[in-house]
Amino acid sequence: MSENGAALRVVAAGLQTTVQDLGRIGWARFGVAPGGALDDGATRWANLLVGNEPGAAAIEFALLGPTLVHEGPVPIVCALAGADFGATVAGVAQPPWHTFLLPPGATLALGVCQHGARGYLAVAGGIAVPVALGSRSTDPRAGIGGVEGRALRAGDRVPLAPPATPPERGLALPAARIPAYEAAQAVRVVLGPQDDCFTEDAIVTFLSSHYTVTREADRMGMRLDGPALLFKDGASGADIISEGVVTGAIQVPSHGRPIVLLAARQTTGGYAKIATIIGADLWRLGQARPGDTVRFRAVPVAEAQELAARHRAAYDPALLVPKPWPSATTTTTENGAMAAERAKAATTGEAGWTPEAVGRLLERAAALDLTELTLEAPGVRLQLRRGATPSATTEPIAPLGADPASSPADEPAPAQEPGEFTVTAPLLGVFYRSARQGEPPLVALGDRVEADQPLGLIEVMKTFHEVTAGRMARVVAVRATDATPVEYGAALFTLSPVE
Repeated sequence: MSENGAALRVVAAGLQTTVQDLGRIGWARFGVAPGGALDDGATRWANLLVGNEPGAAAIEFALLGPTLVHEGPVPIVCALAGADFGATVAGVAQPPWHTFLLPPGATLALGVCQHGARGYLAVAGGIAVPVALGSRSTDPRAGIGGVEGRALRAGDRVPLAPPATPPERGLALPAARIPAYEAAQAVRVVLGPQDDCFTEDAIVTFLSSHYTVTREADRMGMRLDGPALLFKDGASGADIISEGVVTGAIQVPSHGRPIVLLAARQTTGGYAKIATIIGADLWRLGQARPGDTVRFRAVPVAEAQELAARHRAAYDPALLVPKPWPSATTTTTENGAMAAERAKAATTGEAGWTPEAVGRLLERAAALDLTELTLEAPGVRLQLRRGATPSATTEPIAPLGADPASSPADEPAPAQEPGEFTVTAPLLGVFYRSARQGEPPLVALGDRVEADQPLGLIEVMKTFHEVTAGRMARVVAVRATDATPVEYGAALFTLSPVE
């Protein structure tokens, strides 16, 4: 915890959400990957916007952003950069590439990005997690950096450095300098170091084809799908004596399809590498999402070095332009707890859920341009989709959490007893009850669980996210089937609190 006690509390973790700076340099010979932000450009701009050094630690997230609550005594200056995750503070949109104020008790909610893959949140003063081997970057394989050396999860508190007094005006990056995250990217490479292992036709194929980013993509690397690259010595030509690898190396196994190594890669590899992505273009791969396409263009080493120098010099705080703080933040002087109580009253009223309160909530949803809204309470689930066309036939609705393959009359969902609560899926993915295939479930009926004890796992893009209770409880019911897809908000477990 920072000296001033300020922190960002994680309400919902999002995907691949970690603390990252520009990496852990000089430790590869000991088997420690450099790590660091996959889009170094967005990280640099986010930090410069809030007055930090460009290499300060920020929070990185992919495809689905987190929901964070500011727990601190005074407003903090924040900036988002990278893909647009539709961020809001108290219902007010906060676009990337601008600074904004986050008052005490306020919630920063980020959704799903439509273009690009990763976003970055910087806070004035920086993220105050401990330095490990010269960096605050999270390395889950080594278990160091960030918060306990792992991805963030609900309930975590990310400590913040003591904030300075916010300036009179905010800052913004000029529109002309905001990068475009396109679904088709041209990426420059230097051929080698084992390009001589490939046939001449393979080199031509590599430089003239479009390759598609597959779902096997994370911070370690990404597999590409496209024309196979042939070796001079056949499939055996893929194997070399293991040697050191660098971020951006493109290795090709015997099946002939490229794998791009990214910041959290291993430090050695035994596959031939046809090319290496230049430093100035690595950010493009950091923003590539499954389904995007990549085309490679070869440049000489001297040009790659010049482009890398230009890339580093491009992040000049003098290029930022001043802008007024949004009125929603400059007029916010109320205590965060009072704001939370007002928000609660606006939706539930003093007497709990009422028709008027539901009406106010629906009006609020329309104002936020929401296309889907789910209200869930014991025994009741109301799901609304704007623009949905009613079916010509109607079927009985299964009780909340029931197996859709079974008849609702045959297997009704158990009614919740007073005090029981439901643990729902924090994101869309595949639900698993066990850590590994063949192992027993992480929890069973009747088990007493701790607040941060894993109940199950949600797998998204080969990344596993823990589902926790959030408080001490006992497992009353399992509401989802093992190894099956679940939607965001789907019921997974029913728990009963214990003292």
